[in-house]
Amino acid sequence: RRRRRRRRRRGRRRRTNNNNNNKTLLTRRRRKRRRRRRRRRRKRRRRRRRRRKKKKKKKKEALILLLLLLLLQLLQLRRRRRRRRRRRRRRRRRRRRRRRRRRRRR
Repeated sequence: RRRRRRRRRRGRRRRTNNNNNNKTLLTRRRRKRRRRRRRRRRKRRRRRRRRRKKKKKKKKEALILLLLLLLLQLLQLRRRRRRRRRRRRRRRRRRRRRRRRRRRRR
């Protein structure tokens, strides 16, 4: 009869793999925590597109009249534009001066 000696191990307990193969001793592995860099997402502001109202279809005669009117207006605008001289507007910076009022004594 062989007597098995029980050896007491100090420190970390080493487990064997469950197929009890002594070659593969499992030590408790410490998981390396990967630090994830948090990327801040920029909030994209959504631009609201204004929808144009659908224009109602008008009868042909009215349409033709409208077109004529538009043309006339355009012509007038052009004429006006030619006459108008372009003026450069200068932006004046206003400086606020504080005035101190002195009272004169007589």
